Amino acid sequence: MKTPLTSEHPSVPTTLPHTNDTDWLEQLHDILSIPVTEEIQKYFHAENDLFSFFYTPFLQFTYQSMSDYFMTFKTDMALIERQSLLQSTLTAVHHRLFHLTHRTLISEMHIDKLTVGLNGSTPHERYMDFNHKFNKTSKSKNLFNIYPILGKLVVNETLRTINFVKKIIQHYMKDYLLLSDFFKEKDLRLTNLQLGVGDTHVNGQCVTILTFASGQKVVYKPRSLSIDKQFGEFIEWVNSKGFQPSLRIPIAIDRQTYGWYEFIPHQEATSEDEIERYYSRIGGYLAIAYLFGATDLHLDNLIACGEHPMLIDLETLFTNDLDCYDSAFPFPALARELTQSVFGTLMLPITIASGKLLDIDLSAVGGGKGVQSEKIKTWVIVNQKTDEMKLVEQPYVTESSQNKPTVNGKEANIGNYIPHVTDGFRKMYRLFLNEIDELMDHNGPIFAFESCQIRHVFRATHVYAKFLEASTHPDYLQEPTRRNKLFESFWNITSLMAPFKKIVPHEIAELENHDIPYFVLTCGGTIVKDGYGRDIADLFQSSCIERVTHRLQQLGSEDEARQIRYIKSSLATLTNGDWTPSHEKTPMSPASADREDGYFLREAQAIGDDILAQLIWEDDRHAAYLIGVSVGMNEAVTVSPLTPGIYDGTLGIVLFFDQLAQQTGETHYRHAADALLEGMFKQLKPELMPSSAYFGLGSLFYGLMVLGLQRSDSHIIQKAYEYLKHLEECVQHEETPDFVSGLSGVLYMLTKIYQLTNEPRVFEVAKTTASRLSVLLDSKQPDTVLTGLSHGAAGFALALLTYGTAANDEQLLKQGHSYLVYERNRFNKQENNWVDLRKGNAYQTFWCHGAPGIGISRLLLAQFYDDELLHEELNAALNKTISDGFGHNHSLCHGDFGNLDLLLLYAQYTNNPEPKELARKLAISSIDQAHTYGWKLGLNHSDQLQGMMLGVTGIGYQLLRHINPTVPSILALELPSSTLTEKELRIHDR
Repeated sequence: MKTPLTSEHPSVPTTLPHTNDTDWLEQLHDILSIPVTEEIQKYFHAENDLFSFFYTPFLQFTYQSMSDYFMTFKTDMALIERQSLLQSTLTAVHHRLFHLTHRTLISEMHIDKLTVGLNGSTPHERYMDFNHKFNKTSKSKNLFNIYPILGKLVVNETLRTINFVKKIIQHYMKDYLLLSDFFKEKDLRLTNLQLGVGDTHVNGQCVTILTFASGQKVVYKPRSLSIDKQFGEFIEWVNSKGFQPSLRIPIAIDRQTYGWYEFIPHQEATSEDEIERYYSRIGGYLAIAYLFGATDLHLDNLIACGEHPMLIDLETLFTNDLDCYDSAFPFPALARELTQSVFGTLMLPITIASGKLLDIDLSAVGGGKGVQSEKIKTWVIVNQKTDEMKLVEQPYVTESSQNKPTVNGKEANIGNYIPHVTDGFRKMYRLFLNEIDELMDHNGPIFAFESCQIRHVFRATHVYAKFLEASTHPDYLQEPTRRNKLFESFWNITSLMAPFKKIVPHEIAELENHDIPYFVLTCGGTIVKDGYGRDIADLFQSSCIERVTHRLQQLGSEDEARQIRYIKSSLATLTNGDWTPSHEKTPMSPASADREDGYFLREAQAIGDDILAQLIWEDDRHAAYLIGVSVGMNEAVTVSPLTPGIYDGTLGIVLFFDQLAQQTGETHYRHAADALLEGMFKQLKPELMPSSAYFGLGSLFYGLMVLGLQRSDSHIIQKAYEYLKHLEECVQHEETPDFVSGLSGVLYMLTKIYQLTNEPRVFEVAKTTASRLSVLLDSKQPDTVLTGLSHGAAGFALALLTYGTAANDEQLLKQGHSYLVYERNRFNKQENNWVDLRKGNAYQTFWCHGAPGIGISRLLLAQFYDDELLHEELNAALNKTISDGFGHNHSLCHGDFGNLDLLLLYAQYTNNPEPKELARKLAISSIDQAHTYGWKLGLNHSDQLQGMMLGVTGIGYQLLRHINPTVPSILALELPSSTLTEKELRIHDR
């Protein structure tokens, strides 16, 4: 069959070898002519009778076909329960046909309603009138005349579902004795088939659960289980080498083209010890998956069975690689790291922050039920059984929950078991190192996989599924060219990844057959076969086994440490919203004596060197990247390639490295800063960023301005100005007024930059920001305003009063002053602090909430704003911070080093050396504490934070401020001094 698609692109036959492209027409006529019996009328009930009369002929055909099939049985009839299997088959056919047709049927009902009209006085009666029209064969024939592609799909789906059910029953009969050995003296009369457990491939085949009269179940898989059998032997080998706790081996029966697999139920653990062993085993499996290069081990492929995590789908246990990173990605080294590290297994949570398709966690250990996506949508039928019925798009909500271990009815929080996961990973990793000679041996446990068949997933299955769903829209069912045109978009990838020129024709052929494309190869081979057995050669340069042996040779302490760091970072995101530190406050006194600047510098260098070791470099070393933990503006914790911002992203680390280079004279820190900057630009999507001065476009502008000023580099200044337009557009739609997350921080930052540069364009954007902020704040209910700098009144007042003074805007000055008054009214003299109006009404001593942040705001205001109470408030904040602000964690946002910044700023702005001296001694005590216990960072469960506000970068940066107070305060959004002229500070090209 010639189509525009097959004439323009390399092709494979679009008509499958075993079918005739016109057979379906004759078959459709026969199906529609079959008289309906009472058995089919009984099949429908209230839950499944939508458009029941349309489906009746196809179900009647199914019933008759299966009844005739069962009549061929003689002695074997005792092995099955005929009536229940008929019901299973009817359910499967009906379910599949409904998904193919419901869009068209709803559409046609509305067309009839508008054209010929529907009889009835109620919406339900009019729907029933439309449904009853299908009692006449002519109605269905007319429908299929309009939508012939639908007719072909419906006939083929009916036939292939029936044939697949027959095949399963035949295989069951053939293997009855094998299954009897499997279940040992159980009643194995087959009573039910549950089709549709997973996607359909190769003419509608899918994983199916068989239920027997005894209640026992077994899983039928329409593929070779050689990989599952061999994996069981590998697990046996691992256990024999002493891995503890030992791993359970599921029963698998391989029958070459199909197989039987033990049904694994979700079961509760019985004790805390079992949960600990469960997560130790997870670590072991993660090491195996990493070594093998497994992919697609998502939440549906893991079942928590008591203390045993069970991987139930091993067809992607080994994965090959097209190795198109250089052509497909502007950041190939990062893409390679993401796919070839533990993240590539999909067992761990990972977020690709910019433009990601998935915004929910579907990983094996992290994903769970009830999580709503904002990006993935699903269609739901509303107003059912009425003539007002329609499809509406709703956010997708995850359903699976079998991947999480439970005890006493509650899911175990993996955040409490991170050491067990990493310990299990480390044990298995070192077992591989210790047994590397046997693993590399051609007669060893790795090469035993050589002939095993595996699946290769060239694209995410949900992409294929989305296109198949779209292809059932009525617009694509009237003529072949429209449907073909839909699938033509699969060619787009070939401009970036040339090997797909060989793959796409096979993808399209299987999609046209309404199957998820399916590709297989052997672990020891390189020739790929599609779902219909056709070869695709020359895609891979090496086999999966060769890739595993290469990885074995790369194992070592450095790689082990990197993978464990990734595991810790990833699992730290699974905190169920509890991202604040769990560290109890430790009483802390200032050190008895000061130490030389070199002491602080060495500590900062140690932090810098540790981050340097984590960099992912492009081959030319012109660009570098980091993968780490981020806390978004909505306080959602993710692990991903670092975002651009200063808060916990790339720019914060760039500023730290740049200052470290200046204060040590070591050029490799400057090189790292430049490489990170280049890597950031390669990933940057400013149109997707918020406005924030810490997370967003404001952060980008501020960070580049700071870098340009401290280097006296006008080129970087001009680069910063390139993002002003994006920022201006963004602030006009910003809904967040906060200092850290929204407009207040942006306005304050822009005003300070304008005061330094006198650049009119900066003032214009500041004016736009001020206007938007004022409107947002006017819309807030007074009792919803928090206290504090990062999210509350102190930040609003600082921004409005700073800009209002610079612009001589009386209205904004008045509005800003009102927030000073508001916050003053929430000061508690007994506590010597401002109440935190979040839940609990506590009294905090952090930069983000409480006295230290409010103190910084009052200190900055006191430099220009005439208010007699500012100094009194500043002293209260300073005293409260000194008395109660230390012994928390060490972060900037809500920890000791952030609180120390108030002391440094106070000393700097008042020329009073005492707070600086105290700050240095307190910093020394923090360093001494870290030498014993490690740095306590700003996120519960994580010691892997690199960023400025929550992680080690902020600590290192603050140590440099203790040496040199002219290093600009990030908490105060300060700007460094510069030798650039006024002309160099302005925009050059207008």
